[in-house]
Amino acid sequence: MKLPNQLNGAHSWQTTYLSKADRFFSLVKIGVWGLMISLMALLSSCQQHDVVFQDQVIMADGQWVQDSAKTFAFQIDDVQASYNIYYFMRNNLDYPYANIYLKDEIVGPGTSKPTGSLKQFFLANPETGQPLGSGLADVRDNTLLAYKEVQFKQPGQYRLSLRQYMRQSTLPGIACVGVLVQKVSVAK
Repeated sequence: MKLPNQLNGAHSWQTTYLSKADRFFSLVKIGVWGLMISLMALLSSCQQHDVVFQDQVIMADGQWVQDSAKTFAFQIDDVQASYNIYYFMRNNLDYPYANIYLKDEIVGPGTSKPTGSLKQFFLANPETGQPLGSGLADVRDNTLLAYKEVQFKQPGQYRLSLRQYMRQSTLPGIACVGVLVQKVSVAK
């Protein structure tokens, strides 16, 4: 049995109206997705990140002794580019503080004396004690931005040394520490 609107190939106004609306919303969805994809492509083309160096050192017995500097050597070839330098920290719940002080030194070609600074990073929320970073259970990974858009003056081999600079000479709960050097090219 045929319904009245299906007789002789005729369509009711409701069927035509709904199909036009469906087509309209489909085009809107495609337009929105196209706009989002274009925007993401534009943003990603403006700033590109390339990892130049990445390494980490595992701590013996999960402790970091204050006198034990962790040294990382990396090569810089492009002195026209800018670089971000990150420190990586893996700690567990045995770590007794919300923060950590790190003293770094960078030595490179043509450097007569090392440059460096003392930096404070938070590994837990100072008010709540809630661990920061990512991870499961009691192990947390923190990627900490130490230097943003640094330009090296000369190409060559650079050496970065890290020391923990807390009042406690041996810090428990530090599983490993690492460095990541990332080339950042900003389109002009």
